[in-house]
Amino acid sequence: GARGAAAGGGSSLRKVLIAVEVALALMLLTGGGLLLQTFMRLQSADLGFNPQNVLLGFVNPPRTSYDTMAKHRVFYEQVLQKAAALPGVQKAALASVLPLSGDSDTGFTIEGRPAAQTRADRPITWYRLVSSDYFDAMGMQLRRGRAFVAGEATPSAVVNETFVRKFFPGEEPIGRRIRLSEDTPWLTIIGVAADARIRGARGETLVETFIPYWQLTEPGMNVILKAQSNAGQLAAPLKQAVASLDANVPVSGIALLSDMVAGSIDQPRFFAVLSVAFAMLALALAAIGIYGVMAYVVAQRTTEIGVRMALGATPGEVFRLVLGDGLRVTGIGIAIGVVASLLMAQWLTALLFGVTPGDPRTLAFTAGLLLV
Repeated sequence: GARGAAAGGGSSLRKVLIAVEVALALMLLTGGGLLLQTFMRLQSADLGFNPQNVLLGFVNPPRTSYDTMAKHRVFYEQVLQKAAALPGVQKAALASVLPLSGDSDTGFTIEGRPAAQTRADRPITWYRLVSSDYFDAMGMQLRRGRAFVAGEATPSAVVNETFVRKFFPGEEPIGRRIRLSEDTPWLTIIGVAADARIRGARGETLVETFIPYWQLTEPGMNVILKAQSNAGQLAAPLKQAVASLDANVPVSGIALLSDMVAGSIDQPRFFAVLSVAFAMLALALAAIGIYGVMAYVVAQRTTEIGVRMALGATPGEVFRLVLGDGLRVTGIGIAIGVVASLLMAQWLTALLFGVTPGDPRTLAFTAGLLLV
């Protein structure tokens, strides 16, 4: 009797410790599950463009040799023709700025609307100078209108859906005209492109305008090669093609667009791997801890179990007795852990994407895993 009373007090403390251990393990498992889902959803997020099998390279003719924009345009056209003729290239295009790598913004004026009183009041758009095959090479969709044709003479622009929602709600944008500055011509909107997340899956869509590079030329352009497969093999041929035009113009910044997209989610990947590793460790420690304590408790109850079996208890009844004690303690720990996990998940809100802090499926899965 004395041993039983002492064991009972110690057993209560051990059960409390087990419940706390289970609750902490559930918190880590839930956090790991949420961050893992975030990483997976960032990987599969629709960016509005297709990064697969796309090679990028940057050319910037020296101004000592190319002292006018007309010379730049001629060189870019030659580069485009050479790149499109490379074996394995499906589409070749040019762009002044690429998604995930930078932006170029400017104010603009909409024809027929009052001009902004101050510079700060002017509407802003992110603009890209592109070739006619840019949308095909990037895998971007046009929602209405059309893309540019090669050498299009009429000053034109393609805008994105966010542009239309913000500046032409309920109106037809095709045929409307905008102007970037007093020194540039009025650009007629000929198409509306689907929104693209140019700052990554987490970024909001921006107001974008696409302009033919031959109508508004700037120094330095990115060459975009859409390959049938294994775009990385086009790096050397692209360098050779540009060198054949001008050996003084290097091709820099060669990269795969898919690698750039993967690099944009390096931080979520790191957090997911780290949290899942700690969560698995916590799960293992909780399982070992529960097993150790339960084994000790069963050993302490050897006499009691012997008496129960002497009075007619079957092995199955004894098993259910011990298992029931373990499940009760674990259940209490899980209940505490669910509440703690919901509170903890609120701190992770800034890191999450595509999943809510209190995602019931994540909680149910982690609690079920821990219970098993």
